Amino acid sequence: MPLEILILGSGSGAPLPYRHTSAQLVKIAERFVLLDCGEATQIRLREHQISFSRIDTICITHFHGDHVFGLPGLLHTFNLLGRVQPLHLIALKEVHEFVDFIFQKAGYRPNFELNKIEIPEGKNGILEFEKYTITFFPLKHRIATSGYLIREKEKPPKIKKEFIMEYQPSIDQIKEIKAGKDFITSAGQIIPNASIIIPSPEPLSYAYVTDTICDESIIPFIKGSTCLYHEATYLSDMVNGAYEKKHSTAAEAAKIASLAGVKKLILGHFSSRYKDLTLFLEEAKQYFEEVILAEDGIKIQLK
Repeated sequence: MPLEILILGSGSGAPLPYRHTSAQLVKIAERFVLLDCGEATQIRLREHQISFSRIDTICITHFHGDHVFGLPGLLHTFNLLGRVQPLHLIALKEVHEFVDFIFQKAGYRPNFELNKIEIPEGKNGILEFEKYTITFFPLKHRIATSGYLIREKEKPPKIKKEFIMEYQPSIDQIKEIKAGKDFITSAGQIIPNASIIIPSPEPLSYAYVTDTICDESIIPFIKGSTCLYHEATYLSDMVNGAYEKKHSTAAEAAKIASLAGVKKLILGHFSSRYKDLTLFLEEAKQYFEEVILAEDGIKIQLK
């Protein structure tokens, strides 16, 4: 089953009519994980006919407005729609305090269970969910910021149909085969496990890295990912300004992708100064070939 990414917002700073602020929706195991929640995220979700009830988890990278100002409105709408499903909110302390402040001043609490998972500043860790994991790790920006890696859990191997038909193993024997054991026939013949099973495909993974300077210390967390989203606020002619504002260029993002050995790179978080984004593609492809521009509304399938 493919992992699907919907780009809801690809801009930085203030929203534009053609480029909204940061938000992405990741479909994994038939559920949704929302990455960041800039202004008008819930409008973008409605435009794409996304069922709000299928959003299980929201991950916020940091407490800058273009990544979080859509969150109070979305949570309020969940309440208005009568949501009952629990929701996981993964974020740094400041974001949780912001949400609590909004609830307090608005005079209500959510009707649904809001499981607030606080990320310790400057730390990394892994959060376990039923069919996937979310790794968080620190980024280097002007304020405390976290990157995320969403990864499928490895599926158990399948057993070849012809083996099942010939030997008709019991349920316990099937469990042992899937656990890696060889099969012993009633006549005492040993059939190697490798000749019985169909290996599971490599789990898909998606790394989300925004906002940050070019920082090689994140490579261990994103190494070998199926796809990396890396902010590219500026082109290389603005590299000094990018560093001062703690952002990255398209070339720097591509170099990180190359060093990390990822399969695909998505560029986004574009400054509003740029109208023609093809220059980002050209710059990045000097260092990494498989590059996609995160333009609003596009869907990207990983498989």
